[in-house]
Amino acid sequence: MHDAFLGAWDTRGLFDEEHTLRLVAETQDGRLLEARVHVVVRNATPTPTESPTPKATRKPRRTPTPTLEIPTPTPTEPWWEEPTPTATEPPWEEPTSTPTPDLTETPVPTPAESPTPPPTPTPSGPGEPGGEPGATPTPLPDLVASITAPWEGEVVSPPVEIRGTAAGTLFVAYRVEVGLGPEPEEWILIGEERSVPVVEGVLARWRPRGLSGQVVTLRLTVWGVGQQKEARVTVWVE
Repeated sequence: MHDAFLGAWDTRGLFDEEHTLRLVAETQDGRLLEARVHVVVRNATPTPTESPTPKATRKPRRTPTPTLEIPTPTPTEPWWEEPTPTATEPPWEEPTSTPTPDLTETPVPTPAESPTPPPTPTPSGPGEPGGEPGATPTPLPDLVASITAPWEGEVVSPPVEIRGTAAGTLFVAYRVEVGLGPEPEEWILIGEERSVPVVEGVLARWRPRGLSGQVVTLRLTVWGVGQQKEARVTVWVE
């Protein structure tokens, strides 16, 4: 075709930056011909001014660097929701001692029979009622950092409830952050750093805005006495 319509391109979901369009054609003898043109995407409508329009100059080609654009939350509608700590839910279960039952049997005398002496209790082995206490539950590790929801590669939509475990015998504090892409260069704190341990519960609530169709990474960092652990998951924002 000559000087005709080749195709349409929707640029609404792209960043405002330089892009390259390439047209490839194959001749009858199998040769490939191509043509390229560099364009700059501008989704925002510029405000007209009275000054003369400067002549557009071609910008040097550069590698686009994605930036994380998260709007500033307003006082009336925060973009995250902090989990309410449950005062009645301890971070781990305390071992409960096994009560020793009373094996002494009180005889009931009858008019025709003399009272029967109480039976002598037989000592029981460890772990049995009346013997030594059973095995102590496995204690919590020094430090645990895990995200159980959302899982790796999941498609999420706001609001996002981030669940997992941030606890341990050496636990001090934890924080949840979000970054753009599978290997973020910058991290944004969700809510604030917290000093209350969480075991298989809500770590934070996040309300993403302006990130539709983007890949983001959630990071949980747990600090302990003399050590630190972290967990990450990468998700798609619907």
